[in-house]
Amino acid sequence: MDARKTAANLIRVAYQDEHLLVAKKPAGLPMRSQTRGEAGGLVEGLVELGHAGETGVLTPCFLLEKYVSGLVVVAKTLAAADAVKALIERGELSRSYVAVVRGDARVASKKRTVEILRTSEKRTMIRIPHTGRGGRGLREELLHQRIPILGDTQFDPRRKGKHGGRMFLHLERVQFRHPLADKPINVAAHAGPVFESVADGGPTLLADLEASLAGRIPLMLDMQTDAYRLIGGRSDGVSGLVVDRLGPLAVMSLKEGKFQGGEERAREAASYFAREMGLQSVYTKWIPRDRSQDVDNALNRARDPSPLWGQPADEEVTIRENGMNLVVRPYDGFMTGIFLDHRDNRKRVREMARGKRVLNAFSYTCAFSVAAAMGGAEQVASVDLSKRSLEWGKANFSANNVSIDGHYFFASEIFDFFARARRQERKYDIIILDPPTFSRSKKPARTFRVQDDMAKLIRESLTVLDKKGSLMVATNERLLDAAWLQQQVRDGAGRRGFKILDTPTPPVDFEHDPDAAKTVFARFDV
Repeated sequence: MDARKTAANLIRVAYQDEHLLVAKKPAGLPMRSQTRGEAGGLVEGLVELGHAGETGVLTPCFLLEKYVSGLVVVAKTLAAADAVKALIERGELSRSYVAVVRGDARVASKKRTVEILRTSEKRTMIRIPHTGRGGRGLREELLHQRIPILGDTQFDPRRKGKHGGRMFLHLERVQFRHPLADKPINVAAHAGPVFESVADGGPTLLADLEASLAGRIPLMLDMQTDAYRLIGGRSDGVSGLVVDRLGPLAVMSLKEGKFQGGEERAREAASYFAREMGLQSVYTKWIPRDRSQDVDNALNRARDPSPLWGQPADEEVTIRENGMNLVVRPYDGFMTGIFLDHRDNRKRVREMARGKRVLNAFSYTCAFSVAAAMGGAEQVASVDLSKRSLEWGKANFSANNVSIDGHYFFASEIFDFFARARRQERKYDIIILDPPTFSRSKKPARTFRVQDDMAKLIRESLTVLDKKGSLMVATNERLLDAAWLQQQVRDGAGRRGFKILDTPTPPVDFEHDPDAAKTVFARFDV
């Protein structure tokens, strides 16, 4: 299984020479990375796949928006970029779009050149020549003619304000005379059968899956990581469907009552991701609408070793995250042993940890602990209520050939641990706080609610944080935002001085996901 091949299939180069290339951009992939130096867009993907030529620099000659697909002319040299842009200014580079719109486009065809390709009761597939206004101008014009483009989160009234999903606009053809080689260039990339099916009134699921997968191309090109989210539910345009790639397999979580289509659509999604990513198997976890009523049945299904798609996997599978090995269990109940939205945070902790004493509270399977140990931490203490999770954590140390000698594992309620650490005069240089939204311990009988108890948790943790120490605090409670989290740090700090180092955004595969972790890094006594 080579995810780079998947990326190369999604970013297809239709034409290239020493001066320029014409690439097919998939919907869901931005033109460029939003962060300098990161491989987050079409341009960086083309460079990573070896299409940049001698200069190593590529310049797009015009832009397509993130959720628009189609052909883009990309220059390999500054001379080519200037020459192609001059063609565009003179109107000598022609382009045509294909779109699926809501309503009857025959009205629009009377006002401008619109070719009707196919029609159904509520949708029409059309071909439209480029007028020089760009994609946004075209979208706005079609809205005024009451035939908005299907899936347009800005101009389609049914999708306005939402994130993710496919916009059914595709730049189908570019035609021009090569300004440096003096030869005709005429490249076409058809929208494909998905457009036709949707125009006929069919579901948009497959198109939404394609757009979501394209947004993960930067992760596919990272050979040090093979675990990330392939689709994140509503934030990627498909309510109730979350799919995580975990090395050679995927785990699909489906929320009953939100995911539309049942087993048939679930199997279609599993088949798509397995085929495109070359996966061995796809497991499912059906999340009941009412966990208090159906949890036992749902839990039994989540422990079924038989996958929805493909061959049964081992009970334990090793994944890679930024070069770190982690053990996951694909059918061990609702949880798999890893929270993927903390991938970048674990990398940061690893970079901070050299020579430090690290406390990982609510450690679960100790992924942060392993990251700190691999970063050269002098000592790592992992604290969790679950002995089983801590044993799992020790297996994660072993998976990286990291000895647990000098590192400690405490099966303890966290406030009890803080009290014991104070008595023993233990201090830490870095403390990681990523508490659950809700938890209850029996000994001592205590309930933790993140909304009510976060400031207290921070205040107690600071009693064992040494001078000049750092704190990472996070929550994935969707009702709480980064501003609330910063306020909790202020409330917990009291009179102790601190500086907010960073409030990092979630990784690219958790963009716009309200359930992704919100995080604050702070340094104290500064």
